[in-house]
Amino acid sequence: MANETTYDQHPPDREVGPTVLIVDDEALAQDRLNLALCQIEGANQLHILHARSLVEAIDILTKTLVHVVLLDKNLGPEPVPANQNGIEGIPSMLRLQPHLQILMVTGSNDIQDVVRAMNFGACGYITKEMPNSLLVPHIARAIDVSLLQLDKLRRDRFATDAYDLGGKSKLFTEIKKAAQILAESNRPILMLGQTGTGKTELAKFIHYHRGRYLKQKDRPFIFINMTTLSRDLIESELFGHEKGSFTGAQGVKQGLFELASNGTLLLDEIGEFPLDLQAKLLTVIEEGSFKRVGSEKILYARPKIIFATNRDLEQMVRDGTFREDLFMRISMFPITMPSILERKEDIPDIVRALLPKACAENHISVTFDEIPQDFIEHLATHPVDGNIRGILNQLERLLVLSPKDKRGRPVLSQWQSISGLSPKRRSLDMPTYLTAKMPLTYRELMSRPWNLLGADFPGLNEMLEQMKDKLFQEAQTKFKTNRALAQVFKISESTASLLVKRHAKERTTNQSAQAGVMQ
Repeated sequence: MANETTYDQHPPDREVGPTVLIVDDEALAQDRLNLALCQIEGANQLHILHARSLVEAIDILTKTLVHVVLLDKNLGPEPVPANQNGIEGIPSMLRLQPHLQILMVTGSNDIQDVVRAMNFGACGYITKEMPNSLLVPHIARAIDVSLLQLDKLRRDRFATDAYDLGGKSKLFTEIKKAAQILAESNRPILMLGQTGTGKTELAKFIHYHRGRYLKQKDRPFIFINMTTLSRDLIESELFGHEKGSFTGAQGVKQGLFELASNGTLLLDEIGEFPLDLQAKLLTVIEEGSFKRVGSEKILYARPKIIFATNRDLEQMVRDGTFREDLFMRISMFPITMPSILERKEDIPDIVRALLPKACAENHISVTFDEIPQDFIEHLATHPVDGNIRGILNQLERLLVLSPKDKRGRPVLSQWQSISGLSPKRRSLDMPTYLTAKMPLTYRELMSRPWNLLGADFPGLNEMLEQMKDKLFQEAQTKFKTNRALAQVFKISESTASLLVKRHAKERTTNQSAQAGVMQ
């Protein structure tokens, strides 16, 4: 029933087949479904996940390939609003993974709920009183259908020889050629570039080209952003854990290296990877071996690893926050993604590539030929902030905020009347994030002459203290965590934490001193 996972050199810890996600807030109901799953043919290959709410289920589906969801109709009100139940989660799940087969689990035979769930995209329903003799065939059939659907989606994706990244400029053509060459190697790739330049899409391009080259097109692609994980979760997410290895570890968890074995694993924002775990990451890269948290058993996995970052890793090596041997290992084959300013001639192709996604997200059907030419020319002559992501934002504003005709279709030709899109909004090509009170950039600060003879100049020490105080006030207002603060200040997280504590202590001391003088 399940597709067998192959490994390059070493046998896996165990074969892993289809994944079933049980979404139910009652432990007894989860246990009963677990028992039913154990009776399915090939149950030893099933990967079973659990979620107690729609929020947890959606989080799992954003990270893990799932084949079947057993979704309880009546979920608790927390953290989902009380006016929602499991049925409301079906469209979001199918948008994330269209091949999903969702079986609604209900305690009654209410035909209205069943019809509503089917209209939302569920493939069927099962009742909590249904005997295993009927329950097992239902679930097994859903697994088979999901595998067939997934196979079809993958074949359709590979039916075209080119994965549309949006861009035919000489610069981007060279990048795609380099990506195709590196896709055929087992070595890791380091992708550099500003946020929103398309590093994730290029990683998918590498993955799909690698699948064609190896003639194994059903290999998994798994993506994780390091900034979305707390320090305590990173090791468990990447390497997995054993039952009872730490508080809350209720069962065996496969890490992303296992799940991505022989596929592609994209580790975004690798500059945020904890220093004390970097040696373990280096071992996976060099030897393909690792241990789950709480286990001494050596496991093996050989995914194609792609690292991405917008940080200066060389400077981090000099600062002692990134291992030099790890940097040397992952930076052998770097690819730098250009900003939108460096490839303005690609903007029409980028709009064409982004349009299907923008239409799908906003339930609007528009062809590229319907996009006003002057709107595209405006984007090309006034590149937006956020690079490709910024273009997607502008495109979605066009689709959603354009006035509608009598049939409800957007009148795109009136795009200049939309707030945030009008050329009149910008003055002298100012970036979109600037307002009437424009923040001073570092370059402007250093390029302007300073009036050191003015009566308001407080002296060197006082000036430095005031500038540091102003800097910390603004940074701590905008960036609430030490990790975010460390990223913007280009320092380690531990150094950021130390500076925050020291600054708070100094401010308290100064305020106390001032209060004493006033008294």
